[in-house]
Amino acid sequence: MEATHYQEIYQVVGSKISEIRREKKMSQLDLAAIVGLSRASIVNIEKGRQHPPLHLVWQLSDALDVDLFDLLPTKYEMMGRPVSNLLNKVDVAGSKESANKLAEFINIHYNLNNDKS
Repeated sequence: MEATHYQEIYQVVGSKISEIRREKKMSQLDLAAIVGLSRASIVNIEKGRQHPPLHLVWQLSDALDVDLFDLLPTKYEMMGRPVSNLLNKVDVAGSKESANKLAEFINIHYNLNNDKS
């Protein structure tokens, strides 16, 4: 896996932390206090600039009262932003199963094309 791909993972995790924190009307300072970090660390995690270890992601999920997996990127979120946006629209339309099947189809097609090169 390329280094840029790892960076994308941390950006998605940070974005999800930020989104959930805002939904819960929690400030960065509040979240920082709960997990024992500075506000600056929370800012950097949410921006994807700081790479939290798994135990910290678990603490953040606990502080936000969500499942750990809610903070991790799904397979189709990591396929690329345009594809991810399309799949999220399918998912929002009410069919997670359809979104997963579409993601699987795209993944198979992508792998077949890469095998030819």
